[in-house]
Amino acid sequence: MPSLRLHLCRFSLLLAVALLPMSRLSAQPSWTPVGPFGGTVTSLAFHPNDLQLIYASADQGIARSTDGGNSWQLLPGSPAGGGRVALDTGRPKVLYAVSPFSQPRVFRSADGGSHWTAVSRNLPASAPTAFAVEPSPASRIYLGTFGRGILQSTDGGVTWRGANQGLTGLALFIHSLLVPPRGPAGTVLAGTRDGLYRTVDGGASWSRLGQGLPVTAVSALAASPSDPRTLYAGLGGSGIYRSVDGGATWTPTAASPAEISLADSLAVHPRSPRTVYAGSFFGSKVFKSTDGGAHWTVTALPSGIRVRTLGFSPTGLLFAGAAAPQQDLPGIDPGGILRTADGGRWTRVNQGLTNLTDRKSTRLNSSHITIS
Repeated sequence: MPSLRLHLCRFSLLLAVALLPMSRLSAQPSWTPVGPFGGTVTSLAFHPNDLQLIYASADQGIARSTDGGNSWQLLPGSPAGGGRVALDTGRPKVLYAVSPFSQPRVFRSADGGSHWTAVSRNLPASAPTAFAVEPSPASRIYLGTFGRGILQSTDGGVTWRGANQGLTGLALFIHSLLVPPRGPAGTVLAGTRDGLYRTVDGGASWSRLGQGLPVTAVSALAASPSDPRTLYAGLGGSGIYRSVDGGATWTPTAASPAEISLADSLAVHPRSPRTVYAGSFFGSKVFKSTDGGAHWTVTALPSGIRVRTLGFSPTGLLFAGAAAPQQDLPGIDPGGILRTADGGRWTRVNQGLTNLTDRKSTRLNSSHITIS
């Protein structure tokens, strides 16, 4: 009898496994979409006039939303891999995107992202770290690299040259680039491993902005759309600094909570220069200040999200681009894009964004079973 009961148990187990849908069984590592869909989003770009039009650079290419982020469409022909996207706010149908690889390529669209063309010819081998477009009529494009400084194009991304006069040593390692909205023509800020630099002549020369700023890596930059003289800089490990005179002088914001020192993405509200958000990739948090950084609060961002970029729409909605899960990091947050009106409640807006995740890195849940 014991032997009969053992055989019956084995038969029942085999029958249960056989009745599982074949899509849920895997003897070998395989890839499958898991939801809610998201993926890594590395940059966001907002149309200055069409308040519903947003672009995002994601794992599988550039995605476009025409309904304020409620849904997204992957744009065929755009560069994949999670590079960066930027638009020429003077001619907002013109978009540029750069691939993230060590041999980068720059792509251009003249019709709002519907069609893309690879245009760059002589980009050196160096993975891009930052990307910015000075709006027309200048239409200068700036590409930050890690070790080669800043590359510049004045012909729509076709040819490139070094624009490093005044940048030497550690200043050739670029972390962030910023073209202040409504700022003086030819003005660009560059956050480097050697501090903060500025050009006022369209990249012909750079000078360090040092009054009040420690000489350390500047990981994030943001300017107020309503007051271009109000600037914020995130200094890796040293907190956030603010300038109210266009960058001539700087003062540190409040140092608490302690995780604010890890902030590596910034966004300023389009109508309030004193309302600023700071995101932390390694701290997995987003902080909010409504008094120019004198006080900070932690927003209700879901736990485990690693923020890659922050951006405000012209309507005042804040968007966060997050990183997809990795095998060597805990949790299964799908990444993608989240949105909030006030930092009190975040909503995922990932419809149309997809991400492929290795099944072995996905925990067992009620909707996804893996047997290996």
